[in-house]
Amino acid sequence: MVQRDDERRDEKVEALRLLIDERRAGVFIDLDDGERETRAMLARKRKARTAQ
Repeated sequence: MVQRDDERRDEKVEALRLLIDERRAGVFIDLDDGERETRAMLARKRKARTAQ
């Protein structure tokens, strides 16, 4: 039982490592650009909701 728990934990840790590695390999967006994009997305969503 303990061995199975350790194996599950190891599998979860490895999956998280892979996810983090994939994210690190991706494109990074400048903070200001990210905030601008977020504000624009929220404005589009608000506009779409009011148009319904």
